[in-house]
Amino acid sequence: MNVNKLFPRLSIRAKLAIAFLALASVPALAFGAGSTWLILEGRRARTEETIQHDLERATLRVSRSLAEVRNHLALARVAFAEPWLLRDSLPARAGLARFADAELSLADDALFRIKVFDAQGDLLLQTGPSSADAGAMAGTGGMLYLVAVEGTSGSGPVYLPVELADGSSEGLVPAVAVLEPVRDAGGELVGILAGEARASTLFAGIDDASPELPGRTAVVRADGLYLYHSGEKRDWNRLLAEHSPARLSEELGSEALGAALRGESGTRRVGNSLVGFTALGLGTPGEPPLVLYRSVSMNAILAPLQRFLLRGAGGAAVMLAVVLSLAVLAARQLTRPLYRLRTAAGQVARGEDPAGTLQVETNDELEDLAADFDTMSRHLQQARHELESLVEERTRALEVTRAELSEVITHSADAIIGLDPTGRIRLWNLGAEALFGYTVDEAIGEDGEDLLECKGPETEHERAYIRQLLAGDGAVVNLRTQRRHRDGSSIPVSLTHTRIRGSEGRSLGASLVIRDDRMHAQLEEHMRRSERLAAVSIMAAGLAHELNNPLSILCNRMELILGDAEREGVSDRLQRDLQVVGDKVERIQAITSDLLSFAREGETEPQAVAVGDVLGRLLRLFDRTLRKAGVHACLDWPTDLPLVYGNEKAIETIFANLILNAQQAMTEGGEIFFDVRVESETSQLAVDVFDSGPGVPPELRKRVFEPFFTTKNDQGGTGLGLAVCRAIAERLGGSVAVDGPPDGPSRFTVRLPIIT
Repeated sequence: MNVNKLFPRLSIRAKLAIAFLALASVPALAFGAGSTWLILEGRRARTEETIQHDLERATLRVSRSLAEVRNHLALARVAFAEPWLLRDSLPARAGLARFADAELSLADDALFRIKVFDAQGDLLLQTGPSSADAGAMAGTGGMLYLVAVEGTSGSGPVYLPVELADGSSEGLVPAVAVLEPVRDAGGELVGILAGEARASTLFAGIDDASPELPGRTAVVRADGLYLYHSGEKRDWNRLLAEHSPARLSEELGSEALGAALRGESGTRRVGNSLVGFTALGLGTPGEPPLVLYRSVSMNAILAPLQRFLLRGAGGAAVMLAVVLSLAVLAARQLTRPLYRLRTAAGQVARGEDPAGTLQVETNDELEDLAADFDTMSRHLQQARHELESLVEERTRALEVTRAELSEVITHSADAIIGLDPTGRIRLWNLGAEALFGYTVDEAIGEDGEDLLECKGPETEHERAYIRQLLAGDGAVVNLRTQRRHRDGSSIPVSLTHTRIRGSEGRSLGASLVIRDDRMHAQLEEHMRRSERLAAVSIMAAGLAHELNNPLSILCNRMELILGDAEREGVSDRLQRDLQVVGDKVERIQAITSDLLSFAREGETEPQAVAVGDVLGRLLRLFDRTLRKAGVHACLDWPTDLPLVYGNEKAIETIFANLILNAQQAMTEGGEIFFDVRVESETSQLAVDVFDSGPGVPPELRKRVFEPFFTTKNDQGGTGLGLAVCRAIAERLGGSVAVDGPPDGPSRFTVRLPIIT
């Protein structure tokens, strides 16, 4: 065990001083502690003996006083209380009163009044002081005594603390009423014999104790009712003892109280006091004992010991001061050569040459150590000069290599990023700034994954895949993936991730080489779209050719039917219905024409079109269909809308598709809204079509304009409606787009060029 580690960094002088101090103080402290413990135990034992001795004397006095009072009451009970209460033929009341006065005159000074009460608490007989005060008090105490006795079941006496007038000039004085219940042969209470004794006489001398141990003495009943308490009296004018079991438990303690009630005697430590206790059993079987206890504060017990400790501490302080002075003088002689060695070692550590040799003459191991140090410092200075020359040469070579690598990395078109072992960015070149939009100061120190990776459930799968490859091969090469730009957009990139390890296999970090793949991705997307559009064009042209012939026949037949209907006088309703059918056939022909235009990229002759009129006509046409589906169209746009370039039928086809899509999206009914506005900066008329339906999910919005892509397979959707809308709008010089909140209805915006 290295004892030096038990202390903070200290000088050798301080440690030697502590060692000398410990050698001198530890025995002294051990002796002092042992002596203190022996003195304390002896003091406590003597204190317990003294308390028990004081309790024995107090017990004898109280027991003798109570026994005398009870003897007089026993004689009074036989002489006149029981004859008065139990017999039918009684002596004359005056004769009994004289007998009672004679008996009371024989009692000691404690008992000053005897009373007899019947079972209702009425006073039958009183003997005692014959002054006017006695007459005034003749009727008092009956109900109080009756309540106290009725709470008991035995025939033993009941002790009750009271304050009574004794006929003197002192007024009310503390007293103890000794109550003897008188019962008939059946155990029924027929009366009470009460003896009232002065507390000052009954408990005379109970406070007398050893003068060096001042404390409190008390007599208390088993139920916590105090009969006497030396700490609560006031010149014997009032007895202020608290009648509280909590107070008794606080002063005596529950353990000591239980032992006293079992008839035991002893001493216990209660809080900051030493309490001695004993039971006052007066010989009546079944009678609850009285408890006499004496409490002495531990401060009174420990006061002599504290004085002894103060004197001992003063002597020890003087001795330690002398020892410490001697220790400092001895340590100075021992540590002076060591400080010389320390100074020379510091000079060598700073690259300085020690000023000459060390002059240490101690004729011991320290002198040998100084000579060895001189030799070591000379060899060390020579090796340092050689090492400095080698380091300068290698440093120049490293600076050239570093400058070359720095130029290559900094000006690389690809993003080159260096990560430390914790994944935080420590290298960020100009290519990374251009690709991701973060400057060097903003990127350095940030977590690479949190800064660049796109958020989403697929990110965790990609991370796991990259970790697996790094653990096996140590590198991931040309991984086609997505990374996040500063503005939150996703960038398609080609990622090469390489783990960097030291010569001992310890991880030094990783390098990322990220190449912008957006041009390549756009080229692939254009190729795929061109392939799809070519296939759709071929199919649309064939479909249009196949439909045109039967549609022409239908159109001719409808004209013949309408002519026959007019000549034969068919009802107007049927004629209107036939006209609607004819209009629908013509619309189908127009759609097939649009398909051919979509497929052949043909040009349409532009003309002025009023978008408001087109929308109004479409809503009137779809009125029955919308009302049947529970859909309400809100018509609210300005009347002075400018005209747009386009083909009326083509524009009608665009909005018809959008209205039908909105109606089919609201399976339980809803509302369709139109917002028409002029975008002056682009010279376009923008028409927003949105509804109260669920909308298009964000992940599908990029595909809704693809030919034959549909989410309404169960409703007979073909996936051509929105593709035709976009193709028509683009040929007219406009556009169709979709946006809206992720969890709300989608908004389709049609933009058409305005005629200026």
